[in-house]
Amino acid sequence: MTRRSEQKSFQQPDETRSFENGDMRLLKIGGADIGMLTLRPGWRWSEHVKPIAGTDLCEARRRAGGRRGLVWGNAGRCGP
Repeated sequence: MTRRSEQKSFQQPDETRSFENGDMRLLKIGGADIGMLTLRPGWRWSEHVKPIAGTDLCEARRRAGGRRGLVWGNAGRCGP
């Protein structure tokens, strides 16, 4: 079985989802969606995404980077 490699960039995402105080750029690679969030100061899940997603917490798997501190519902933390 031969596998094809794919090269994509968040500079030209397959899809962009915008919401108040942020946006998410999505790449579709190998049957998976890979996203990069840009969140501006003042962004809060409960105020800006919960009404769209309909869940109390973000349920997506993630790897966090950048300079923000994050807190997950299971008491996990990342960042400052």
